[in-house]
Amino acid sequence: MKPNLSVIPSGAGLSYTPLTEQQIVQWAQMLRTRPVLRRITLEGELTPIKGLGRPWCEARGVLPLADGRVLAASQEHLAIVRSVVEHRVKTTVVPTLDAVLRELLEEIFSSAPAVVGIEMSDVEIASQRLLERAVQSAASDIHIEVRPERARIRMRQNGRLHEFDSVGAKTGMAMVRVLFNFADVSSKMYDPNKPQDASKTIDIHGKPTRIRIASIPTYPFGVDAAIRLLPSNQSRVDLRGLGYAPEHEKLIAGAVAKPHGITLIAGPTGSGKSTTLAAMINALPEDEKIITIENPPEYLLRGRTQVPADPKDQDRNFAAMIRATMRTDPDGIMVGEIRDAETAEAAFQAALTGHKVFGTIHTKSAITIVPRLVGLGISPSLLADPELIVCLMFQRLVPMLCPRCAVPLREQLTTFRERNAGLYERLLLALDRDERALANVRLRKNGGCNECKGRGEDGRAVAAEVVYMDQRGREFIEHGAYAEWYAHLLAQGWRPIRDHVIDKIRTGRVSPQDAERVVGSLAESGIGNSFDYRQHLNRLGGEGA
Repeated sequence: MKPNLSVIPSGAGLSYTPLTEQQIVQWAQMLRTRPVLRRITLEGELTPIKGLGRPWCEARGVLPLADGRVLAASQEHLAIVRSVVEHRVKTTVVPTLDAVLRELLEEIFSSAPAVVGIEMSDVEIASQRLLERAVQSAASDIHIEVRPERARIRMRQNGRLHEFDSVGAKTGMAMVRVLFNFADVSSKMYDPNKPQDASKTIDIHGKPTRIRIASIPTYPFGVDAAIRLLPSNQSRVDLRGLGYAPEHEKLIAGAVAKPHGITLIAGPTGSGKSTTLAAMINALPEDEKIITIENPPEYLLRGRTQVPADPKDQDRNFAAMIRATMRTDPDGIMVGEIRDAETAEAAFQAALTGHKVFGTIHTKSAITIVPRLVGLGISPSLLADPELIVCLMFQRLVPMLCPRCAVPLREQLTTFRERNAGLYERLLLALDRDERALANVRLRKNGGCNECKGRGEDGRAVAAEVVYMDQRGREFIEHGAYAEWYAHLLAQGWRPIRDHVIDKIRTGRVSPQDAERVVGSLAESGIGNSFDYRQHLNRLGGEGA
């Protein structure tokens, strides 16, 4: 016998019928009774609409039932019932409490799915399995590209996209819709004709995982959707082991030890900036009050205050949260991303008032952080303040060769030179034409091995450049003399990111091909130098397959 019930809260201004002893016994036999469930009356069949999963219901605070009733936890949720539930049932809204609704969802979708006969739709099952496979394979992103004929599904692993599956266009569009519903915590419907995004933490294989989905419409039909997977990392992140050179670690440690000023990290999306920031925050004394402002927080930082920001909400965007944070007496602030003038101004005001500030920004090198800030409205004279900028960093992630199957270059030297004459020439130039330095260079093995699952690589590591600000640098900044600043840094022994990658090639940890995919030509000169077209074209010539 299936339990029949309708939920009515006590003390909500509605009629309330206490359970009889017989009804309590019946309920206890069918589902595990908990104190909060004693506030219900038994009336009507509790069977959710086919195809709706727990994440969908929980995110919206509603439980649409197959018999035409909808349990809703608050007044604000009632408006979305008719617009969101695709099954056009005649709904009767039954108000309930958040606590009661959560208990019911847990019992229905976790404890006794066979009792109530819940069935997930094929698309929902496929979407759930896609997320599970992505987590199992340590993918950072899932891409679903829907076109008129088919939908291509790819996963990004170690920075590179790999083909995963191909499904029909209708199925692909339905999967994007389902995944958006998994992630959406608002009342809006998914509209494939508009750019949309959503995010939420869900449970995948017992691991709390933040999924962040963004989609854009494509011509003549379809969407491109990218789903980023952000595992809720509980482990303590340390700078050592991320891939920084020893000199980098010393410079970063010096920046972290400064009592005030701003340190900024640049790099493209997915370059490990948040991981580096977490490591820097972990290096700060535990007795300092540090507040992080992120969208969303990616690492659980013990002993720190972590605040979620919402760039679309004027009261909770990065700039607003920085200003609010300043009123709570912090020692330091970490800003997840500086992307607009308002956030940049708020971050620098925090640094000017004697606080430590750490943040990220999108640009192409450590030096170009400065013109990017100027473009956001920060004056060069302010940026040249001796108490303001402490350190500027730029990083990317480079694939590390699998140590078990990587092939020494010397074993394939003749073939490599024939097929990659231009790359070989650039490699020699990067190694100062010292052929003895080729002894430790290794290449990726085609097909890899069992240990690396056929990829030929073993994770990724940071390749970086770190600029520690000095007085001469501030003078160059004030006058906008960036080429001269670059030349000054090189004269002082500073090394750009390309040199860091070359060090990894010398030690056999990174292949020359992977290095150039990440940082460009190994022989390319820095800013401020003349460009020799004939020499450049000769270096590019002779490339094989």
